[in-house]
Amino acid sequence: MAQSPNNSNIGPILAATSCQFKKPLFYPGNITIKTRVNFIKTTSFSLQHIVLNDNGEIAAQAEDVIVAFNFTKNEKIQIPPALLEAIEKTEKSK
Repeated sequence: MAQSPNNSNIGPILAATSCQFKKPLFYPGNITIKTRVNFIKTTSFSLQHIVLNDNGEIAAQAEDVIVAFNFTKNEKIQIPPALLEAIEKTEKSK
């Protein structure tokens, strides 16, 4: 949700985040992060993340809740239709 062309100050705000670490990660090393949409509501959506270590084992699980926000009015807003379409398109392509 980038700022719209009419400078309406509408964008995302991170409302909540959590992470549970299951296994240690080591440097140097490689990780894979898999992300999916967990839910979509009127004004918010959730992203769920799984972090895999070099062996493909789950090293961490996380979740973010993102809210559509009008920074001028200092209030949450309905998720813009263009963003909903982009989320749905991305999820269908997985």
